This record gives sequence, C-alpha cells and structure tokens, in this order.
Amino acid sequence: MVHAMAAGASFQLRIPLARGARFGPGKAALLALIRQTGSVAAAAERMGMSYRRAWGLVVEANRAFRTPLVTLARGGEGDGGARLTKEGEAVLASYRALEALLAREGAPFLAAIRDRALPDGAAEMAPKGVSRKEVTGSEADREEATGRFPSPDATI
Repeated sequence: MVHAMAAGASFQLRIPLARGARFGPGKAALLALIRQTGSVAAAAERMGMSYRRAWGLVVEANRAFRTPLVTLARGGEGDGGARLTKEGEAVLASYRALEALLAREGAPFLAAIRDRALPDGAAEMAPKGVSRKEVTGSEADREEATGRFPSPDATI
C-alpha cells in the first residue's frame, strides 16, 4: 500500500525489526483488515492474496514481536477467527501515527530527494553515447559540471 503525501508524492514506510523481519504497509493493511473482518481468510481475499500468504505474514508478524499481534482460533464455520491483540492494536496505531507524521513533516524532504532523481524514462530516451547530464540537464548536473556545489548546510 502506498500512502500519498502531497500532490503526486508518495512513500512506503518499512520498519526493520530483529532477525531480518520487517513491518510495513502490507502487514499494516493485513492487520487492519483482520481487525475489520475478524478473519485472516476474508482479509486475504480483500487484499487479493492467497490465504496461505496471509497466514504466513501473520505468523511472521507474531514472531517478530515480544507478544503476538494477532490471536488465531482454528475451526470450522463460526468457530474460527482472528483478532488483534492489545499489542497488535498498539503496533498498528503507532505505525499509522508514524505514517501520518512523515506525511505531514516529510513532504519537503521527499520532494527534495525526488527533484534530484532521474525522471521516469530519461535513461531510455537517451541516444547511445549521450550522458545522463545531457539527458536531464538538472541543476545538480550543471553544478557538478561547473564545479559549484551547494553548501552542506543548505536548507531544504
């Protein structure tokens, strides 16, 4: 899931955890749908993923934290189900709050990074033997060509 920040800008927040685990937009969306539906299967269906994949993500998330994020009850019709634990609710709320904070406060920094990136398709547009500088003509490239660089203390 990609979250919009400002006109056309977006980002994905992935938090590295112990033992190579990560918590990001996919697990956050899955947790939110499990909370809403009470079912891993229903959440998986709404996300367009297999039940097996969703189950694996829940197990992975549960193993990555000190206490499980989701409790699972196996069973047939009416007996099974899933719900977020208090820890799961807290992790999801913290993740969403961090996303919102980054969306509000990070927009100028994201824009500064994207402004310096090669435009979509620019590399493919360049004829053979033409440098990136000739394709993009960006301010950073002109500064590099002239030997003028912005101060490291420059504000964005």
